[in-house]
Amino acid sequence: MIPLQLVIITFTILSLRSAYSQQYYDHTPCSFHTTNPASAGTSCPTFIVYRANRHFSTVSAISTLFQTDSRTLLFLNPNVSAPSQPLPSGHELLVPVTCSCAADRFYRSYFTYTATQNTSISEIACAFDEGLVKSDALTAENHARSNGVTAGSTLRLPLKCACLDEVFENDPVKYLVAYPLIEGDSTQKVAGKFNVAEEEIWRFNRMDPFEPPVFPNTTVLIPVRDEPLINFSIPDADPSKLQFLPVD
Repeated sequence: MIPLQLVIITFTILSLRSAYSQQYYDHTPCSFHTTNPASAGTSCPTFIVYRANRHFSTVSAISTLFQTDSRTLLFLNPNVSAPSQPLPSGHELLVPVTCSCAADRFYRSYFTYTATQNTSISEIACAFDEGLVKSDALTAENHARSNGVTAGSTLRLPLKCACLDEVFENDPVKYLVAYPLIEGDSTQKVAGKFNVAEEEIWRFNRMDPFEPPVFPNTTVLIPVRDEPLINFSIPDADPSKLQFLPVD
């Protein structure tokens, strides 16, 4: 018979190893100065979800914002037919990004943001993609000495993302899509949008399966086995519940 202590030690090691690439779901609002570390690694191609708004209402404008090609966005989002097609506020788009693990062991994808009006770090964190970037990350990345941001200021945005590592070498999951949650979202609803098992969302976000609540202005990782595709039979966000700041 194997000693109980050895079983416990072995189980603990395997549990830690299997969770190496996973991130705890961070339930705190985007304006909070808290965050959870990711595993160490290099970089990977992955995806985030961005919602169209009155400042960025076409594929052309959104591709410029994320420094990618319009044709790439059209390929990933086949429900949009042309770069200039007006998109309703709240319409979700898949955006390809390069995700990198910085020296502080947090995975991020970097973009720039130019404020066209006086605003604040916390407002930008909550308005620019509803939780893909948090106040503390913005403050640290831009060496900000206060919460205020003046019109014309350009900030570097470290958007949340995630990579898989060698622990998941034989796992069928290929990408972890960063999805910003809004009011009314649930892990069940998001799982349906991406045709994945809800249990997989719990696993990769290290959620308690018996109590997996999620909150607006936070981000959840969606594990997918191929290039993601959004199921639009599940309704988009309610535009009245979205807030966006003007950016260049």
